[in-house]
Amino acid sequence: MLRAAALGVCVALITGGASAQTRYLGGIGKYGWSEFTGPPPACFYPLEPAGSYCKCWLPMCVEPKAAALPGGQDDIAVDSIRNRIYVTTGASIAEIDAGTAEFMNVMPGTLPDIGVLTGLGCDSGSGILWCTDGAVIFGVFPSEPGSCAFPVLATSPFPNLGLAPAADVAWSPALGVLFVLDELGGITGYTPAGAVAVPTWAPQVSCPLSPPYEGLAVDTATGCSSTQAFNVSDGHALTRVGLLGAPVSSTFYDATAPGQCFLTNYDRHGLAWSARPIRYYDGFPLGGSIGAEGQSVLPNPNFALTLTSAAPGVTAYLLIGPAAACPAGSLAGQKLLVSPISAILGPFAITNGKVTLPAPLPAPGTPGAPPCELSVYMQWFIRQPVGGWKCSQGLELTFALP
Repeated sequence: MLRAAALGVCVALITGGASAQTRYLGGIGKYGWSEFTGPPPACFYPLEPAGSYCKCWLPMCVEPKAAALPGGQDDIAVDSIRNRIYVTTGASIAEIDAGTAEFMNVMPGTLPDIGVLTGLGCDSGSGILWCTDGAVIFGVFPSEPGSCAFPVLATSPFPNLGLAPAADVAWSPALGVLFVLDELGGITGYTPAGAVAVPTWAPQVSCPLSPPYEGLAVDTATGCSSTQAFNVSDGHALTRVGLLGAPVSSTFYDATAPGQCFLTNYDRHGLAWSARPIRYYDGFPLGGSIGAEGQSVLPNPNFALTLTSAAPGVTAYLLIGPAAACPAGSLAGQKLLVSPISAILGPFAITNGKVTLPAPLPAPGTPGAPPCELSVYMQWFIRQPVGGWKCSQGLELTFALP
């Protein structure tokens, strides 16, 4: 069984660059979203396809009448520790399990003297869901799943001091700062109490983003030792920018040069960043599918690595390396997608076609904790009872802050 300490020993042997995982866009139906990974990375390995989900009905709770009010924007936020998605229609907030896409709760999203919501962000470490109606910013604790109750106010509302009405909010755990994007593209950083921590600046990008700006997401796998990176969107395209215009590097999930735009082919409100590991593959026959449970954030006591859809009676080995093989190599007659190989774990017996390796991730700086921003690449090799070896896709993950 893979433990956190074992994982820490393995990743200590690896050096790699930071790269983010997936991004979420809101605005499909009433409670809907799409998840995507961006253009192909180096070597043009196909990444796992984007998912789109439309939650156009309410399986629980009575929908607040205020949800039909005009003026709100669909927005989305991700709790990376609890693996939850929060989607707002403007006056209600749905809580959804990111792993199963099932509803957990639907909360009224408005409080006295607060208008229709335009933006959501989540501080997963404290459990605070940050909200804005364009004029003020405030934090709430979501109500208990299934309660359909109002969220509990966690912070006093403070005014938006940007260039225009606030469009979205995003929490930076590395800096302890709440960043707010306004409709004209200005970004302002605040302390949780509402004091300005980072004066308003407008990122300069070499691609056509135009007002009104709609989405802001903090890449929480950056900012630990490198420049804090953000995604900014106008609903049609997004780009990657650094804090106060500082340069940021391209990532495995997004080969677009920094400052260039990635067209999403959507008209969507809101933006959120997820630390869910992503699969990459090359279209070859597989002996099973690699995956993960939860997100690779520090801490995450429930994180696990998985192999599914394997044949009964086989044994599996997990190969770990600092980069994707480019081009793909060869091992035991199969395509090798990690290079070089820094560690091999196993063998693991297959039960009902699946292996689950619990790998609880501790808090940063504690014994066995991998460093934030480290990227790791993995692949299963499966020994068949007859017919030699088979392999899985590759899996890329980056250790991020929640």
